[in-house]
Order: sequence, then structure tokens, then C-alpha cells
Amino acid sequence: MNLKSRSIVLLAAATSVATVLVASQASAQPASPPAPSAILSRTTLDDLNVWVKWGKLHSTINTAQDSQSEVVFQRAVAPPGVTAGWHTHAGVVFVSVAEGVLTYYDQNNPCEGRTFAQGQGFVEEAHGDVVHIARNEGSTDLVLYLMYVVNKGDDLRTSQPAPAGACF
Repeated sequence: MNLKSRSIVLLAAATSVATVLVASQASAQPASPPAPSAILSRTTLDDLNVWVKWGKLHSTINTAQDSQSEVVFQRAVAPPGVTAGWHTHAGVVFVSVAEGVLTYYDQNNPCEGRTFAQGQGFVEEAHGDVVHIARNEGSTDLVLYLMYVVNKGDDLRTSQPAPAGACF
């Protein structure tokens, strides 16, 4: 399969999947109980280049020739009150809300969240550029499907301290 075909297949897969709530500790908030999650699939690809444009977000994942990328699919369940903790990602993450409502905060507006309800989704920026947190502030379980695109060996998620001005 050539690069253009691989890009189209990856783009098609990205429209139907997304990123994860993994409970973690952050300096400005208490830790939440771990959210049940499962890696559904992990695929290694050679010579993958991904360019993502979503609103103001522009992210690129380029692997050097003869190196590898991973595409990881994950399902995450977060009961009410669970938070992902402040964190970043080494690669692009596509998030799809299957059930419930996710509230997303980032370093640029750490006290005003954006909500994403069942059937909605978003893309999280690559390269650890944006510190953010996802929270289940609703009264029912939140179920997410996530797709990560990272260079092979990179962590899917890295905990970060709360940004200046964070409300929690």
C-alpha cells in the first residue's frame, strides 16, 4: 500500500475513533480512581506521515525513513467525577465520545471547559504542545474511543503539572 493509500486509510479510521481518560495525579488536584480502559488494537506502520488540520489545530507526525509509527486504539470508561489529570501527548489523538459528556480544559483557558456529548469528538494536538485535562463532570459514565498516532516507543500520555491559573 503506498503512502497516499495509507494516509487515506488512517484518515478514514480517525473519523470513527478517539483519546482516553486515564486517571493521574496533578499538583493542583487530587487523584481520581483509575478509569477502566483497554487497548483494543496496536498496529506498527513503516514510513508513516500524518498531517492533521482541525479548526486552528495543525499537527504533523513524521517518522524518519526506515523508522516506525504506532496506531493505537483504546476504549476508556470514566465514572462520574473521574478526571484524566493534566497531561500532554507525544502524538495526535482522535477522541470520540460514545456515551456521556466529556469536559475538556487546556492551558490557554484552564477554567472554562468545552463540552463534547455523545456522538461528538475532537483532536488533541501532538508533540506535548498543549497541557490539557479531560473530566467527567456528568452524572453518568463517560465512554470514549481513542486513536493515538505516535512514533513507535513514545508514551501515549505524559502527566504534567497544572498550568498557571488552573481552577482545579
